[in-house]
Amino acid sequence: MRWYAYNGDADGICSMVQWGLAYGIEGHRVTGVKRDIELLERVNPNPMTKLSLWTFHWRETTLSHRIVNSRI
Repeated sequence: MRWYAYNGDADGICSMVQWGLAYGIEGHRVTGVKRDIELLERVNPNPMTKLSLWTFHWRETTLSHRIVNSRI
């Protein structure tokens, strides 16, 4: 399963649209308001997960490191 996580500001939405036009967007999309620091809490990864992140808040680095360190 593929997850896409992006904030709901112009940068995040435009990134997702551009990616979708180029590669398609099948999968789970998780978005929030601008600078949503708990955005990655809504991602439920497993070992088969592919995760794409766009324009996430710097406070989410702990969450993104946890996901990366779980070998996803």
